[in-house]
Amino acid sequence: MEALSIERRDEGAVAVLAVVGIVDMGTSAAFETALSKAVAEGRTRIVLSLAGVSLMGSSGWGAVLALAKKLRDSGGNVAFAALSPPLKSVYQMLAMEGLVASYETEREAVGALS
Repeated sequence: MEALSIERRDEGAVAVLAVVGIVDMGTSAAFETALSKAVAEGRTRIVLSLAGVSLMGSSGWGAVLALAKKLRDSGGNVAFAALSPPLKSVYQMLAMEGLVASYETEREAVGALS
């Protein structure tokens, strides 16, 4: 199993979580914990930078959708940055465009949420 690495940095009011590895049943708890921690610390605008993610299973997509709902309910938002081609394909297949915006770069995503 590939390890999951999540590094967070704050850009003004936006938390950027740079994720590297595979988000699947074995790593989704760590992914969800990182998302929950950012929210618990008062972050309501979150960018998920996924350039380093080679695979995201249904548990990862579900965690993002739950996060989007929670943030929207509190006036916040979440966005993807730098989706790899395989993830972008799944994102489009799941028709998530209306739920979670996707941007080519972290800079674009941070700008959109700022």
